[in-house]
Amino acid sequence: MSIAKFCLQTPSALLLVACAAGPVQRIERDPAAFAALSAEQQARVREGAIGVGYDPTAVRLAYGEPDRIVERETAEGRSEVWLYYAIVPALAGSGYCTPAFPYYGPSFYCRSAAPSQYEEHTRVVFKDGRVVSVERAR
Repeated sequence: MSIAKFCLQTPSALLLVACAAGPVQRIERDPAAFAALSAEQQARVREGAIGVGYDPTAVRLAYGEPDRIVERETAEGRSEVWLYYAIVPALAGSGYCTPAFPYYGPSFYCRSAAPSQYEEHTRVVFKDGRVVSVERAR
């Protein structure tokens, strides 16, 4: 199981905070890849930002491993899309209870609110090994 999947599937808030490595931690893990970037790219990656023309290594340093990779084929050719998700609250409130009438008499069926759901927040499109588009949800 990858670290990202482990962090997203573990309900403990402490583990989620501990697993949330930022650009600084990723740069410290791979200083050679960071040193190979231009000065402008280094400054942006350090801030956790990317731009058009960046290679996959720079994107990994800035954003980390993608949560999902989609290969796309269009009339313009092949491209690869990296998807990044955020965890957001699924429902407000504490859930619901509804009457149920099982064999042994009336009771209540209760369901708590879903603790979280995943929502796409960034989509990075690569063509020929370079970023051609960065889309962010607002």
